[in-house]
Amino acid sequence: MENIVLAGIGILAYFFMRTLTGLKIFPLLHEILTALTGSAVKSTTQFREQTAVTFRRMSLDEKRKSMKYRYYCFINEVLAAFGLKQRGINVEGFTMSLIAIVIAISIVIALVTSSVAYALLLPIILLPTFIALIFLGSRMRVRKRKIELLDAMDILCAVMTDGILKAVKENYAQFPIDIQEYFKKFVSNIELLNMSVPQAVQELNEDIGSLYDEFCDSVITYEANRARGMETLFNFYISENGKTQARDRQIKRLSDSANMDYFASLLVIILFGVFSSVFLGGDSSLWATPLGKVVIVLLILGAVGVFIYIQYLLSKPFIYTEKDN
Repeated sequence: MENIVLAGIGILAYFFMRTLTGLKIFPLLHEILTALTGSAVKSTTQFREQTAVTFRRMSLDEKRKSMKYRYYCFINEVLAAFGLKQRGINVEGFTMSLIAIVIAISIVIALVTSSVAYALLLPIILLPTFIALIFLGSRMRVRKRKIELLDAMDILCAVMTDGILKAVKENYAQFPIDIQEYFKKFVSNIELLNMSVPQAVQELNEDIGSLYDEFCDSVITYEANRARGMETLFNFYISENGKTQARDRQIKRLSDSANMDYFASLLVIILFGVFSSVFLGGDSSLWATPLGKVVIVLLILGAVGVFIYIQYLLSKPFIYTEKDN
């Protein structure tokens, strides 16, 4: 009975992770195998290039609906916020490392418990749990980086008359140090590597992430059809960025409240369980039975599932209205 329940939960969790990340089990096993045989770098690079091409072909509407694109954007923002992206760590490498850590932990737990069901289930459960914890732990850094990037966009939008290259060259020095590298690279790509402006803008977009999707699309359109007065279209972004920052302040209040409520409720449940077992003379042997083990697993999975779902909801686009400010 226990193994059947665990197997069923594992199957559901696998399809959830497949939808979220786009990762499929057999290609994933192939990637792990190539890593062990020493060709992981080449394999990861090819996969990253294919993914980049796929994302470039997506419209803005397709990007908003793509779970895989949102996952890539989220991990990309986390890596950038912690300074890992500048060290050459990409989304694919991070995901593979995370999966390897999860599998290693699962193998150790499976050996200790002598349970094949745990070995199969834990990787699928631990991976979204770790991603949710990363989201929770990185939110402050990601929020700070987002504010810096929006402020940089506002500066650029105000001086677009002579094009994006001149706007960046004359102003990136006043951007926060943490984000200057993106714009230095943009200038270097054009002036040293002879990259076209649209290509350099696309690469800037990929480096920064989804926050600059619409802005970069507008820049490419503007550079291709520049005419007197067209630069005023960028005033729209200055206005929207103000609304975005107001929205983010409200999201912070809601997310802090939701997480506090969750952890408070979880603490009450844990304390009640400890109290009933220790002080009320509960029969602990019940938990050693197959039914007891299933109940424990379901309780743990329920707590983890609620936590993951809360973080998922907090990561979704938020509808802002003026009266909410």
